[in-house]
Amino acid sequence: VAGRVCQLGIRGRFITMAEAMQYFGSGANAMSVLFFSTLFLLGLDTAYVMEQTLTSYALDFWAEQGWAKHPRWKMSGLCCFGAAIVGLIFTTRKGNQLLEVFDHFIGSIALLLVAFMESLMLHWDFTYRRLEFALAKATYNNPTTPEGRRLGPKFLCKLDFHVTVPVLSGLLAAYLIVLDFKDGYMDYSKSIQAWGWAMLALLFLISLSTLYK
Repeated sequence: VAGRVCQLGIRGRFITMAEAMQYFGSGANAMSVLFFSTLFLLGLDTAYVMEQTLTSYALDFWAEQGWAKHPRWKMSGLCCFGAAIVGLIFTTRKGNQLLEVFDHFIGSIALLLVAFMESLMLHWDFTYRRLEFALAKATYNNPTTPEGRRLGPKFLCKLDFHVTVPVLSGLLAAYLIVLDFKDGYMDYSKSIQAWGWAMLALLFLISLSTLYK
């Protein structure tokens, strides 16, 4: 049961929230407008962040290759065009199914794996001591933190970075992978789930290469 609750997906959660709006009585209309306006603004904000992150990566890669430099707006337009072309797959008859499968395998499992790997990189490569120094340096001479901000309580922060985050993210990712491999994700066809597994494997390999580098 716990596994199936984890597999409900984003669509089920939003449907439940939308259904709950009718129980606000006389304030149902106002709450509905506020709720969906919030979703709309969050969607725009997420889209801007993801697009600008992709554009920054593209510009860095372009510069590393020594190619002719282009204005940021041109690279941003190119990234948006490429993303729109890739997104056409979600406009097909099985687009909604692919979207939910991708959300599960990429937005849930892959994200947990990345969090697990980042915790390892922090522990072995960047180290907690350098994290403390970087935070203090970035906030040094601020009005509220003239000596720089300090992480605290120290014991709890170290417990989170070295134990809680890697253990919980790693175990939950492994649990979902085993559950999906054993029973499949929801009732989707094997061909639809194969897309999710393929994307998960691709992102995992990319993450491993980055971790090694």
